[in-house]
Amino acid sequence: MKQRRIVPRIILIVLPCLMAASARDAAQSVHEGLEHFQQGQFEEAARAFEKADEAVPNDARIAFNRGCAAAACGDAAGAVVQFQRAAASTDPKLAAAGRYGLGCLAAIEAKTVLGEKPQDAAPQVREAALQHLARAVQHYRDGLKLDPGHEDTRYNVETIRHWLKHMKELWRRSDRRKMRDSMKLLDYVLLLEKEQREIRTLSKTLGKQTDTPLLREQLHEAGAAQEDLALEIEPLKEKVIAALTQPQSGQQGAGIPTADVQKAVALLGGLADQARTEMTTAAEQLASARTPDALKAQAAAVEMLDQIYMAVVPYPGLLKRAVDTQRELAGRTAGVVAPSESQSKNEVDKSEETTDDETLAQEQPQVDLHESAWEQRFVTRWSEVMAAKAKQGLKQMPPQTAKPTSGLEDKKMEGLRKSMQLAVELGPQVETLTDEAATHLDEEQPTPARPKQKEALRLLEEIAKPLEDQDNKNQQQQQDNKDNKDQKKQDQKKDDKDKKDKDKKEQDKKQGDKDKDKEKKDKDKQGDKDKKKPDKKKSPQDPKKMKGQKDKTPARKKAEAALRRARGRQREHREMEKAVEAQLYRPGTVEKDW
Repeated sequence: MKQRRIVPRIILIVLPCLMAASARDAAQSVHEGLEHFQQGQFEEAARAFEKADEAVPNDARIAFNRGCAAAACGDAAGAVVQFQRAAASTDPKLAAAGRYGLGCLAAIEAKTVLGEKPQDAAPQVREAALQHLARAVQHYRDGLKLDPGHEDTRYNVETIRHWLKHMKELWRRSDRRKMRDSMKLLDYVLLLEKEQREIRTLSKTLGKQTDTPLLREQLHEAGAAQEDLALEIEPLKEKVIAALTQPQSGQQGAGIPTADVQKAVALLGGLADQARTEMTTAAEQLASARTPDALKAQAAAVEMLDQIYMAVVPYPGLLKRAVDTQRELAGRTAGVVAPSESQSKNEVDKSEETTDDETLAQEQPQVDLHESAWEQRFVTRWSEVMAAKAKQGLKQMPPQTAKPTSGLEDKKMEGLRKSMQLAVELGPQVETLTDEAATHLDEEQPTPARPKQKEALRLLEEIAKPLEDQDNKNQQQQQDNKDNKDQKKQDQKKDDKDKKDKDKKEQDKKQGDKDKDKEKKDKDKQGDKDKKKPDKKKSPQDPKKMKGQKDKTPARKKAEAALRRARGRQREHREMEKAVEAQLYRPGTVEKDW
């Protein structure tokens, strides 16, 4: 990405007379800076411009020159500051120059991010570079609004546009190559067939439009996409050779004799070449706006790729695709037949129901019956090849055991065996039914085609049922195994928790026993100390009596005091009675007169 270099501007400073000396110093420094810059002495130029800026501050022209010198010295951050000063100038041309400098810095940053090999840049690196370039283009456009005649800005905008177009194409091819290298043969064939069908659908849509310049451009783009797809045929042939010549699992050499390998490679390579020829023809016809001829060539290319697909796809994959496609085609035809049947039943009352039928017909999508017939014949060919693959697969299977084993692989093999046996038996019927349905659709007779499609679908589902049942059993068994593992983990967690709780209880019990032993020892020590203490007034008392005394509560002491007072009053009362009795019953003197 080559751009115009950022070059300093020669400035003419015109200042008032009072500042003449400073202006002369600044002008001299600027001229010195320009000379240094032209000689490649960028650091000296930066110092000279800085000196001029000190002499005459806030001059946008000097700021632009400082930005150029800073960018040349590799100081991007300093250059941004100076270019922003220049971009803020009231002079449109000088402000445009500042924008130009900011755009160049952003473009340089994008180039730095991408490195020496931008075509090999990772997606995240590309994204960062594109953001820098978008910012650069924005600065350039802002500058062109201020100075539309700035040639360097226009040159850089066009350079970035062409460079981006070229790099995006290189990135697309690089990503395509990486994806192609990571894909197996079968997946790659399916990818090419899918892309060819998409280009054909686009071409069919464009073919229905009126000729306009926009339509011609779209046809040109479709033709370019068709040419790109034709370039993928050579890698396809390489994958075919690699897949057929590599040793099979468990074998030392190639699984097929060399002559058979060469024959298979030649056959599939020839089909690939025919597909490429049809693709190239379709691209040329699209470029000439001959859409109907292009559609025929594209259909032939799809059919060639489908033949390669049928050769390499395993039996289960082919059966599954046949079932899915037949189900989709039967539903498509049902959407066409159902409204017409409903209309025929309601012919008696046409007042309101005719309007309803018309509305229903308008809501139903338009179905191309010829396209459905073309798709239906793919199922016809798949059914024929499916029966042949099943017959060959049964020959290569190990003999069936008398007693079925309980192994998962053995059960899976048994389901495959049953499905292949049904394919050999029912495959020809499916082939006949689908071929007849395709003929009816080609004749635009969906009503007789519908029952044949439904019966073909029923037979295909019957063939696939043993595989589906076994897959369901396998999935259920895998789910059961997973549930058992989860239950075991939960049980283990519960056991671990119970064990921890039990260990904790035992530890608590041991700690309690230790505390009790310690308490008992402390009591024994205290008792020994109490025994050894001498009593000054009394002899040592019985510990039990002492304990009894200590255990007295205040209420008991109060009751004993009341009892003592009551006994004291009783004694006083008896003494008083004795005194009264003595006074009353003592013998007195008897007088004579009495």
